[in-house]
Amino acid sequence: MDLKIINEHHLKGERNNRPRRPLIWNDKLYVIFVYDKKGFTESRIQCVSIDQFELVWEYTLSHVINNILVSSNDTLLASCMNGSVLCFNLENGQKRWKFETEESNIGPISNEYKNKIVFSGIQSRAASTWCIDTIDGSVLWKQSNKGHSYIPKIHKDKLYNCIGNDIVCLDLENGLTVWTQNEPSTYLFNPKIVGQFVLASGHGIITIFDIQSGQLVNRIETGERSSVREIIDDEACIYFGDEKGYFYSYDLSNLKAKLNWKLKTDGAIQTIPATDGQYVFFLNDDSKFYVINKKSGTLVLEKEIKGEGNISGVTIANGKIYFSCGGGSVYACEMK
Repeated sequence: MDLKIINEHHLKGERNNRPRRPLIWNDKLYVIFVYDKKGFTESRIQCVSIDQFELVWEYTLSHVINNILVSSNDTLLASCMNGSVLCFNLENGQKRWKFETEESNIGPISNEYKNKIVFSGIQSRAASTWCIDTIDGSVLWKQSNKGHSYIPKIHKDKLYNCIGNDIVCLDLENGLTVWTQNEPSTYLFNPKIVGQFVLASGHGIITIFDIQSGQLVNRIETGERSSVREIIDDEACIYFGDEKGYFYSYDLSNLKAKLNWKLKTDGAIQTIPATDGQYVFFLNDDSKFYVINKKSGTLVLEKEIKGEGNISGVTIANGKIYFSCGGGSVYACEMK
């Protein structure tokens, strides 16, 4: 079995280019490139056609663009670390609206729910959480927090957010606290909803909380004191990598949190994995693309690629595999 490249797109001429995971919507691919520019950082959103991988439009910002998502209003939303959230026309990149905070250093935006998104400050100069309307960018509420936030998650009129050593649940309508829990041993990263539970990862741990009460119901310890940033779930199992290069599968049936398998690679794993059928896919910082049998943990494919995975990821859409990697490259592939 091998990985066949069907199309590829490159942003050339920029130093230390670190693209994010590609987003596929209808007949287009959207990707963020973040790279060094004149002693600082610049970012570019590029929209390319799926069929030919030709550039349709682009937007450049003299700062970091954190993440993008397609809203229910058929627009592209982008979070920018300089304190702004931007809304674009999907087809031509025309800017629809711009929200700008009085603070700076904001993190990625959450998923969208009922025309609402949420984002928070990620450093001391931005110690707030905002909820805004995705139709016009107006502020619905704002609450103070301790700063150092990660990617919030909205689920059924509640917001779950990891801020420093805490995970908090807020009412999405007004931003008031429903519950909060503290994990003194580590910062907690991006929360994940699995069934009736909220999972929050940290350095070598996964904490599992009851979604309603916030009660800690279980805790996974990997045995490696290493950051676990991205978790995906499929058929009562979770999959994740850490920065020591290990990739894991745990069975969460009846909350036993049983280790299915553990695979060692030679590079840090920071990317967002993906599953499809019997396989799980991910990239690491040893410039490798991996395909693993998700049931057995058997290595199916280890493929050299042209750059580190960094904080990019894999997207499965239209029967194809899409990923981006260091150096500024985006690929559409098939398994053969």
